[in-house]
Amino acid sequence: MISGVSLFKFTASNYVGKNNISFKGDENKTFENVEYRVSLPNDWIVPFDVDLKQDKEFNPKDFLEETSKTNVQKQYFKYVNGVYDASEILNNKLAPFLISQLDNLSYHQKEKFIQEYCLQTGFPDLKLVRQFAEHDIFKVAHKLGKNMGFKPVFIGYDKNCSMGRGFAFPGSDCDALFIIIDDSKSSTEYCAQKARWQLKDEINQNLVSTPANSLPEVLSISYIEKGLKLAKDAYYKAGFSVYDLEGFENNLDNSSNDFVAAADFNIRLAELLPEDIATREQYYKTAMFVELYREGAVIESQIPFDLAKEIKNSPLYKYSNIIRQQGLQNSLKKKYVDRKYAIVNFDKMTVEEKFNLIRDIMRNSYGLGDIKNPNLFSNAQSMGNILEMYDLILHKTK
Repeated sequence: MISGVSLFKFTASNYVGKNNISFKGDENKTFENVEYRVSLPNDWIVPFDVDLKQDKEFNPKDFLEETSKTNVQKQYFKYVNGVYDASEILNNKLAPFLISQLDNLSYHQKEKFIQEYCLQTGFPDLKLVRQFAEHDIFKVAHKLGKNMGFKPVFIGYDKNCSMGRGFAFPGSDCDALFIIIDDSKSSTEYCAQKARWQLKDEINQNLVSTPANSLPEVLSISYIEKGLKLAKDAYYKAGFSVYDLEGFENNLDNSSNDFVAAADFNIRLAELLPEDIATREQYYKTAMFVELYREGAVIESQIPFDLAKEIKNSPLYKYSNIIRQQGLQNSLKKKYVDRKYAIVNFDKMTVEEKFNLIRDIMRNSYGLGDIKNPNLFSNAQSMGNILEMYDLILHKTK
């Protein structure tokens, strides 16, 4: 057991551990004063803006404590004693700490690690990487649904992100991941919020990254229905001209970096909504879901017939353009091209070259820095005025 100390402590912006810890292993040996500092990535942060008061047994402190209890002492004991197993690193909740130790592996250990990594992630076949990632999302969503008493009826994400394009390395994030659940419980909205954090913890980080500033959205059918009504009421109130509607439709093909112009319909509709953030967010999230339903990368869709009909009759289905599934479908980021060339000769690489590439992928996924080839992960392309677009929809008026 870990003796009498807290593994981690909070800071304002990160979740950091630096403690003297004694470990007892299978042979009753003790490692005293093992001092280390683990700077965990953003996806380990649980912000305090989630209302957890409805369930006294669910709070950030307990939640984070549970995430650190995956046989920590046994796995660490085996590692420091040289009893190495590749799956120890790939499955450990303290993976950020262990990944920092990868460079200490021997040549033979690196060979075994490469084999295990490719087996578990599908790498370097990026089509397999996508399949493995999508399967894990599907599996975790349904596992949580079974445990928490809901049924996922839709799972989809941005088809233009690296995963949707088939250029994702293992551990890439999955942009605009939406999961819609049925209304099988009276506390469905609270259940949905709780499921967001459970998804973050349960999804395999080595397959899909789930940063805290981009958590999967878990929304109920009733939430979507109310969002559709908000949009419908605002649309009839707007009284758009034929010229306006033609412009909104043409904006779907807008491939520029002007996100404000591309989302003109959504911004003008938002101006007619109440100014409270909850209403704006409901409209905004519903619009994004409708775009994914219309033409996103869909993992699963079992939307009830009546709701599907309502979605297709919504003005959002015809004009919404926040995540721009149509206009940006032909854009090609430089990092995608770099990745294609990085893996084309993977089988001919030396063990050290393969290992360094995988090391970079894992360090990037966990936000650890010290990347040997940053071009494979850089988002050098300008995102234009995307933040202004979000601000206009959620907070302001033109």
